[in-house]
Amino acid sequence: MRLSAIVIVAITFISAAVVSLVAATLSVNLIEETSEIGVRQALDTAEMPWAEVEANGLQVVLEGVAPTEAKRFTALSTAGSIVDAARVIDNM
Repeated sequence: MRLSAIVIVAITFISAAVVSLVAATLSVNLIEETSEIGVRQALDTAEMPWAEVEANGLQVVLEGVAPTEAKRFTALSTAGSIVDAARVIDNM
């Protein structure tokens, strides 16, 4: 009788761990996709097709060759208006 109680508790904890892992994975994917799509749309609206956007976790990486330093700064500001500016990584 005691062994079955231990097995039930172990199965409960393992099930909770699996559900937590699936929920975390889905949350990360949703946050990455939402951030990347939002920044991409803002840059397209601002007519900056040269800027590439890649989301990695909470970070949003901007890449590409900016025509001028002013346009690079504008791209960073545009991305910073969509997501927290501290999350924007400049690889331009």
